[in-house]
Amino acid sequence: MVYLNVAEKPSVAREMSRTLGGRSCQSRPGVSQYNQVYEFRARVAGAEVQMVVTSVSGHLMELEFPAETKNWRATSDAVLFDQPVRKIVKDAAIEKNLMQEARNATHLVCWLDCDREGENISYEVIQVCLSVNPRLRVLRARFSSLTQRDLQGALNTLGAPDEKSSLAVDARQEIDLRIGSVFTRWQTKLLRERFQGIQKIVSYGPCQFPTLGFVVSRYWEHKGFTPEQFHFISLEHKTDGSFVKFKWARDRIYDLTSAALMYQRCCEDGQLKIKKVTRKSKSKWRPVPLATVELQKLAARHLRFGSEKTMRIAETLYQETVLSYPRTETDLFTMTDGELQNLIKIQATDDNHTWAPYASNLLNPAANKYQRPRVGRHDDKAHPPIHPTKSGGHLTGDKKLLYELVSRHFLACCSKDALADEVCLIPFLVFF
Repeated sequence: MVYLNVAEKPSVAREMSRTLGGRSCQSRPGVSQYNQVYEFRARVAGAEVQMVVTSVSGHLMELEFPAETKNWRATSDAVLFDQPVRKIVKDAAIEKNLMQEARNATHLVCWLDCDREGENISYEVIQVCLSVNPRLRVLRARFSSLTQRDLQGALNTLGAPDEKSSLAVDARQEIDLRIGSVFTRWQTKLLRERFQGIQKIVSYGPCQFPTLGFVVSRYWEHKGFTPEQFHFISLEHKTDGSFVKFKWARDRIYDLTSAALMYQRCCEDGQLKIKKVTRKSKSKWRPVPLATVELQKLAARHLRFGSEKTMRIAETLYQETVLSYPRTETDLFTMTDGELQNLIKIQATDDNHTWAPYASNLLNPAANKYQRPRVGRHDDKAHPPIHPTKSGGHLTGDKKLLYELVSRHFLACCSKDALADEVCLIPFLVFF
């Protein structure tokens, strides 16, 4: 039996083949120069089979209107709401590569991303492969990282692709195409009539315009803001080995004269006495597991990375098998405690991780520091929360920074809530 395995990107096909095939994995050029083919032997469902692995490069097909509707002057804009659309292949070389490999295969396994877009690309691959080999048995692999454990688990639990999810993407693509095309033509012609010098197409997108609305709204808020100067009194006390900063109960004052008088009074010869001391225990909840939006927020806050840069680096770390799939809405773990502790052990056993001692302490039963992560409110049923899957001690630069951020967040998820004592000192000035 020959299993044709198709991944979503060439880099994923390469890492998947190296992981599952090991030293027996061999590569050869495909019809598409960017999509190589890998071969190795493996056991699937108790039988030894020949594995052939190749890839696409994202979506294989795109929607288009009939050729006669492309003339803006000859076609009414509203006609595009009713015109039939069809899917065409964008890259003929990738299509030929799939056809060539499908002819000799008995099974087709789709290793696309485990989300709706991945399901849709799976059906694009299925359509191309079945066109030359209708006898193919089609299977779907579902995985969240490129580790041996995840890939082998997916190979042992092959199932059927999800047609409904694929059809949902088809519907969204068609709606985007129809609305985008109609409004792009309409507003481009309208603006060209009213303003001189507009030569380019003024495009409209169902996603672009709501986003632009947020940007414009924020811009007007910024332009309409009138800054107002304010003043406050800061009191600090330094002594041997300690530093205390007091917060003014009034917070701030907008009148400079009043503020100056208060400050002058504080600077007069006097003595600071503590009026009241209160002490209470406070706790800070450990964070929920990491989803994509929260990763982007943390990277912006702590690393000053933009969203695009964050996701680009996260995708690279995923392809290097050290991070789970970085595009997920899930913020709850379904892994067992044993599986989570195995991931912690990876962090504890690499001396290049400065946080390794903390991870080791989590695994120490006597310390009693480990606690199962909190359960968030979201589960996309496709991928687990973002977490480290392998050691990242070899990483450098921005990849090292983002890996450390994800690793520390994961360890914080597996820790108990932080406990501390808050001491409040209420002082007052005594003048002589």
